[in-house]
Amino acid sequence: MAIVPYTQWLPYVQVNVPDCPKALIVEAIRQKVIEFCQRSLFLRQELDGFYTVADDNEYDLSPPVDNNIAQLLMLKVNKRELEPKTQDDMEEIYQEWRDQSGEPQYFFLKNTNTAILVPKPISIYPVRILVALKPTQAAQGVDESIFEEYKDAIKHGALAYLMLMAEKTWSNPNMSAFYQSQFDAAITDSKMRAEKGYALRKTFRVKPNYF
Repeated sequence: MAIVPYTQWLPYVQVNVPDCPKALIVEAIRQKVIEFCQRSLFLRQELDGFYTVADDNEYDLSPPVDNNIAQLLMLKVNKRELEPKTQDDMEEIYQEWRDQSGEPQYFFLKNTNTAILVPKPISIYPVRILVALKPTQAAQGVDESIFEEYKDAIKHGALAYLMLMAEKTWSNPNMSAFYQSQFDAAITDSKMRAEKGYALRKTFRVKPNYF
């Protein structure tokens, strides 16, 4: 996927806060891009498939470089979609879930990049995973679809972030609230589009019958 650097937003934001240092503007853009991706789940991608190992229920997930998993949207084992649960849920379903073996029916996340399958696989099964992504704090840019589709949304988010700062020449709480409302509305729109399959069809090139 092509990456657009955060600096690409600079001229669109800086014109509204001319006294603000460029580094601070870029930081505002970074934080609002991450928030946008986390809340909208717009950036969706199939991770590389893999196979289970018998008697092993813990599997590391590998998002693309400079990305974290915002949410695991779908996990299929042996063409069967598993039901997401919490670890507390598993304690209720199985008294000793760690010792249960069979074809997996549930999963939960140990952390953002590690999935636990329950019951423990008794054989080798194909695994398919669909996730929503967000940039890491160290990333210098984001997938170009965010810039192309939601350039103004990120601009509004960055301005809300900056204008909320107290005792700055660019401080403006009222305009910050206005820009934040625009940003929030764009997130709602993008989440609805993603849930209808827009991001899956347009943002990434994926195989339509993968799941």
